[in-house]
Amino acid sequence: MAAYDVCAICGKPVDKTLRTPNPWSAEVDEIIPVSRGGSPTDWHNVQLTHRCCNQMKSNKSQQWAQNAIKGNGIRPTSIPFRTSEW
Repeated sequence: MAAYDVCAICGKPVDKTLRTPNPWSAEVDEIIPVSRGGSPTDWHNVQLTHRCCNQMKSNKSQQWAQNAIKGNGIRPTSIPFRTSEW
C-alpha cells in the first residue's frame, strides 16, 4: 500500500520530502496498471515507489519490475528492427 516508507519495487527507503522531477521522489504506482484493467483508486491496487522505479516498471508486471531491478530474466519483448543496407 502507498502508506509504507519503502519502495515496493526496489525495497529501498523512499524520502517523501523529495519533489518531482527528482528520480528518487515518491510516486504512487498501480500494481495492476490502469492500461491492463487495474483501478487507480482501489487502495489494494496502489503502492509507494520511487519515481525512477515506477517509470521503469511502466505498464509491466510487479514481478517483471523486481526482476529488472535485480538484473534477472529480462528478455526483449519485440523483434529487433533492422534496416536494409541499400
